[in-house]
Amino acid sequence: MIWPMRLHLHSILFVLLTGCGGSCNPQGSIPPPPGTDAKVAQSARHLTGTADLTTAYQWHPPARESELATLVQATAPAQPFAPAELNKRFWLLVGPHGVTVAERDVLGPGPIEKGAIRAQLTSAIEDWNHRSGVSPRSALLILDQAVDLATARMAVAELQSAQPWDVTMLFAADTQTDALVEVALPGLNAARP
Repeated sequence: MIWPMRLHLHSILFVLLTGCGGSCNPQGSIPPPPGTDAKVAQSARHLTGTADLTTAYQWHPPARESELATLVQATAPAQPFAPAELNKRFWLLVGPHGVTVAERDVLGPGPIEKGAIRAQLTSAIEDWNHRSGVSPRSALLILDQAVDLATARMAVAELQSAQPWDVTMLFAADTQTDALVEVALPGLNAARP
């Protein structure tokens, strides 16, 4: 009769020491933010540069001369993009794979309904505020070259209206190099102090 008692004590000790009473997630993954499409939600990926975007999302940057460049002012200056800073930025990626916000896949491939991106941004901004303790002051829009202009315009409008912040867009600097540039979008809501 001592043996069953010993087994029961081991179970109690396990629960007390690990804090897990059988309801713990063995993979330790964090649930996606509220409102995220559960079918496509994945744990946040930690991306360290644009090569990771290409690998994870088969991303192809639009050229400055492409139709998507009509979203920015022709005279807007291009700033060199620092790929190593990607994981410190709040970014939105729209491509054939769907929509990714702040390293979380939130919408799958296919047509995007008006307001869907905005709904995902709201929960992603709240999550960002909770994790970092500060509200993001800028956002980086990353569009795949295959995104149609109507979807791109909707993404810009919903990103700019999500909160008062500066929004920039990523382009290929030229066809000869892998260099990328950021260009500020017109109609910015925020003025930097």
